[in-house]
Amino acid sequence: MIGWLQRVNGDVPTPADVLLIVEVSDTTLDYDRDVKLSLYARHGIPEVWLCDVKAGGLAVFREPIEGQYRLMHKPTTSETVAPLWVPVVRVAVADVLA
Repeated sequence: MIGWLQRVNGDVPTPADVLLIVEVSDTTLDYDRDVKLSLYARHGIPEVWLCDVKAGGLAVFREPIEGQYRLMHKPTTSETVAPLWVPVVRVAVADVLA
């Protein structure tokens, strides 16, 4: 948050300012998963949630290392997920996909 607050003056945010990216993919799933995800990992984005609108699924990617994410979890629609940076905030997967 500190980095983001420092950039309120109009500077362009850097990857260090990004704590979570949520990609909502309908027609762009292959591109989001095969291209964007590795770019995010290469730039050290700590967490990415990839929502597959057509299949009704969510994939949570964490721990970027050498251009890929070391951890990937596909929670069910009955589960909740929490961002790494605010683990007390629980989000129902069903709500994310609604």
